[in-house]
Amino acid sequence: MCIIVFCQITVKKTNGDYDINCFSADKEKHLNQIFDHYFLSIKNLPSQFENCHSITGNFSLNKLNTFISFFRLFYKMRAGAPSLNIRNFTITDNSRSRAPQSITSGWFYVRVLEAIPKERLADLSSNHGIKFESTDMISSGWFKKYFNEQQVGFCRSSGLFALFPLKNYDKPDFNKLRNLPELLVIATDGWNPTPPARIKGKMFTGTYIVEGATAEQLFQDPLICKIDEVPKARLL
Repeated sequence: MCIIVFCQITVKKTNGDYDINCFSADKEKHLNQIFDHYFLSIKNLPSQFENCHSITGNFSLNKLNTFISFFRLFYKMRAGAPSLNIRNFTITDNSRSRAPQSITSGWFYVRVLEAIPKERLADLSSNHGIKFESTDMISSGWFKKYFNEQQVGFCRSSGLFALFPLKNYDKPDFNKLRNLPELLVIATDGWNPTPPARIKGKMFTGTYIVEGATAEQLFQDPLICKIDEVPKARLL
């Protein structure tokens, strides 16, 4: 079911910071708490949103999610909370949980340590290849990203980010995946497996169907983010 609400989205600058509010006259309450997590792409946004600071109309909650995510990334990236709860585990930022110096590349949960203005975000993208998309965001100030050796080095030296090895927390169910002839693998775009593993098919960008290797073998590849069973198509 698609829920439609009539509301006004505003972006207000106060003391150099941008505050985003979504107010629904119908509900007589703010809807900001709905947007704690941002998973949607910001592609195909109406062009009028790029320059305006307020817009009123009927929006689906999915579309509102997209707008709020766009505004947050466009104006300023906010710092992340010290702890992050994801499904059945919690990441708490401390010296023991951060990635050790021996890990020089791979997939990470990334905590933003201080607010980053859009001008600095542009510099991160152009000079370091570090680009944050709304689809990478887990919660405000927390992302899931792959970083190469140069990017990891920059993140550590800049003091802008804290890195937590993803595979310390998000591990496959090896028992469930054992003896399956093919596996679903989420990895970097353009990933090539180590033989005898081979790509049987590609579902989406960075999402592959792989055969010829066990989940345990694939888990050792730092370019791989997630391993799961291949979803079965269901007839309607």
